Amino acid sequence: MALGMPSEAVFGSPKHMFSNPNSDLVEVLTSIWKRAFRRNSIRANDNFLSIGGDKEKASAIAAEINSLGGCEISPLLVLQASTIASLADILAKPQLPPAEPILPLNDSRQGPPIFMAHGVGSTVTDLLLLANNLRSSLAIYGMQSPGVDGLLEPLNSIEKIAEYHRTAIRRIQPKGPYFLIGYSLGGLVALEIARSLSDAGEEIGFLAMLDSYPARKYFALAQRIRWEWSQTYRRSVDAWKRAKRFPSLLASRLGGNSDRHSHELDSLERAMARTKKAQYEALQHYRPRYYGGKVIFVKAEIPSYFPADPAPVWRRLVEKLEVEVMPGNHLDMLNAQVENLAYLLRGLLPKLPSEKFVLKRTS
Repeated sequence: MALGMPSEAVFGSPKHMFSNPNSDLVEVLTSIWKRAFRRNSIRANDNFLSIGGDKEKASAIAAEINSLGGCEISPLLVLQASTIASLADILAKPQLPPAEPILPLNDSRQGPPIFMAHGVGSTVTDLLLLANNLRSSLAIYGMQSPGVDGLLEPLNSIEKIAEYHRTAIRRIQPKGPYFLIGYSLGGLVALEIARSLSDAGEEIGFLAMLDSYPARKYFALAQRIRWEWSQTYRRSVDAWKRAKRFPSLLASRLGGNSDRHSHELDSLERAMARTKKAQYEALQHYRPRYYGGKVIFVKAEIPSYFPADPAPVWRRLVEKLEVEVMPGNHLDMLNAQVENLAYLLRGLLPKLPSEKFVLKRTS
C-alpha cells in the first residue's frame, strides 16, 4: 500500500463503509488508545501527552492502526494529532499530512519555550523521555527533520535543516530569548540555528549541545589518530562478536520465513533509511562557523563514537565553551542515563519568569 493513503479496509471509502465514518473511527481509535495506555476510559479529546503519552505508546498505537490495513502511519502522527478526535479527522481524509517541523513534547504552553533537536536516524519521539524527566513548567518542543514519514524530501545540509526549523521556531516565538538543546547531530542543528539567530540580533538564552561533534576532519590531529584507533578496535570487537553469533544467525535464517520479500524494508523504513543517509551527508559536508556566544557542551563520561575531550574541537569555534560531564556513553544519554541528563540540564537552564504562551500551529 502507498504510504499515506488510507485504504477502504478500515477507514472508509467514497461509499463509506460506516454509517458515520468519523464516529466509528473515534470508537476504533478509542479502543486502540485504551489498550496502549492500559486504561478503562479515555475521552476523544484527551491530550496524548497530558495522559502520559510516550514513545512506546505512540509506537503501539501506530502499529495497531497499521495492522488493521487502513494506512501506514508514523508514531509522529499520533503525537501531532494529540487527541483521538483529531487523529480520526486526519485518518478520514484521503491524504495524510507530513510531520510538522515543530512538535510538542509536553503539554505546557508557557514560555519562553525550549526547542530540542534529535540525532541521526531518529525522531522527536526519542526526546519524549528527556522532556518528561525535565519536568519543566516551560513548553518543550521537538524539531522534527523532514523525510522520516516519506511525505517530504529529506534535507542533506545542516544549514538547510537549521533554516527549516528556524523558520518554524520564529512562527511560534518571534523574539528571543531562545532556548535550544540538541543531541548528537541535533546539536549541530541547534548551533547553526543559534548562530543565525544571533547574527540576526536575537538573544540566545541557552544553548546545550549533547555529545555533538562535526565530521572527524575537524578533529585535532592527535584526536583523529586516537579516534581512528578506537574505531578500529571497536570494529574488531564487533566482528568477533558477530562471528561467534554466526552459526545461530544462519540457522535462524535458514529455518525462518523463506519468502523473498521478508527482508525488504517497508515504506516507513525506507523513508527513515533515506533520511538517515541524507543526515550523514549533511554531517560530512557541514563546516562549522564561529559562534559568538556560550555553548554548554554535555559529554558522556565513557567515550564511544567521539573524542574524549570536546575542547580541542569546539573551543576555537565558539566564544565560550562550558563542558559538563555525565555518566554513561553517548547512547545512554536519552535512555539509561536520561534522569541524570535531565537533572543536569535543570540545574543549567536559566531561571526566568515564565509567561503564558500560545502555540501557533506551523502548518
